[in-house]
Amino acid sequence: MSREIVKSIKLDKKNRRVILTSHCNNCIPRKDKKWECTGLSEIWQSKGLDSLIKEILFEFWQGNFSGSSTTYAKSLCFLDKKSMPLYCAFEYDDQELEVGFLDKQVNLAKEILMINYCRYMENRRSSFGKFILQSRSVISTKDKYYLKKCGNRIFLTESIEKAKIFKNSMDLKKFNNQFVIIDINNQSKKES
Repeated sequence: MSREIVKSIKLDKKNRRVILTSHCNNCIPRKDKKWECTGLSEIWQSKGLDSLIKEILFEFWQGNFSGSSTTYAKSLCFLDKKSMPLYCAFEYDDQELEVGFLDKQVNLAKEILMINYCRYMENRRSSFGKFILQSRSVISTKDKYYLKKCGNRIFLTESIEKAKIFKNSMDLKKFNNQFVIIDINNQSKKES
């Protein structure tokens, strides 16, 4: 099954068009292409911006879009998976369903995704700064290791100067179990 690995989503507000920069996961060579997603553009033109954002979030949640460079994808890291309804048709194959049941489940899922996205964007604005990650698994008390990123690989380094600097602490919540978030501006450790 193929999916689009999305690098960026541009909303052209003047013409109400959605421009994606992406590539297909099973096509080689993997060169990013810019293209208008006509389905999403039509949703924006007919139903408005809120419906468009819900649809984009739903596409990421379903797995039709992937990639982690957009705020839509990043917001899903903070989603409480238990709050999402089960809406897939194959889960209800042996049951008779009332008319419109699956549509209601999909709409509920989109509403929950939108609430989560709004919460993420609100918290994200208040968490800008300069942050690095220090490893929790310290070999001895005086050894400290920091996260270093090269391309798409992650290493640990002993040098704080070589550590990767992140600009937003919200994006680091997924590293809670392995790392301590350090605010460089305040030089204080934040247990998250």
